[in-house]
Amino acid sequence: MIAGLLAAVFLGTPCGMVSPVEASAFDLDSIQVPDIEGIESVSTMRAPVPVARPVRIPAEELIGLTAEATIPFAAVKRGLEQVAASDPRVTITDPLLPVAIKVGEFMRLQNIHIDIGGIKVDPVITLKPYLEARNKIAIRVQRIQLHVEMQPDRMKAASQMSQEDIMAKVMEVAITGIMKALNGRFAAGQIPAKAEDLVTLRYDKAAWTLKADVKTTFVQKYLPPALFARPDITAFGLYEKGLTLKVSTR
Repeated sequence: MIAGLLAAVFLGTPCGMVSPVEASAFDLDSIQVPDIEGIESVSTMRAPVPVARPVRIPAEELIGLTAEATIPFAAVKRGLEQVAASDPRVTITDPLLPVAIKVGEFMRLQNIHIDIGGIKVDPVITLKPYLEARNKIAIRVQRIQLHVEMQPDRMKAASQMSQEDIMAKVMEVAITGIMKALNGRFAAGQIPAKAEDLVTLRYDKAAWTLKADVKTTFVQKYLPPALFARPDITAFGLYEKGLTLKVSTR
């Protein structure tokens, strides 16, 4: 409105200048409607709306996080119990006995029964957990002992399977069960996410290694992005009573 009035006042004056005489002689009472034509069209002008640009804050200016967690072998057992609850092919042989223990620098997995299409396996697996790279967890099979039972109609198929093949089948069942159990936990907690949003699991048969790519961007969605840098898994291994995990943003 102010811009429109100024335009009307200086209308017809070259370069928008008013001489002192004209200014002093200007009578507000003499303004007529025709004299201020164009005020409406001018007054509807708006300043350009600023375009919002994403603010990029340097990582060194964000709050850093460092957290160390321990995962007791009892928690590993509870996790396997949830896997067994979601997949009938997996059972805990004796609910009173542990399923994971530390043996030297390795973890031994036992007390598990797996049905692979009629081929029943009771494995004792010696594992080496380690961090392959940031957010890349690896569990290598160091040694395996297999007690295998099979139905008569499965004997021919089983005789053609090597230990590597059986181990790959065991891992296939384990991966399916883990993803099902995670989705079950998300659904129970009403978390709008899928297991695939958190982790990708695959078994490298040639290297005898289970690999997990953890997507820490899933966690970052629950942190204010303008305050916290992205968290990463920076350590993974064993301690006397379980597994250790370190998460940090530096």
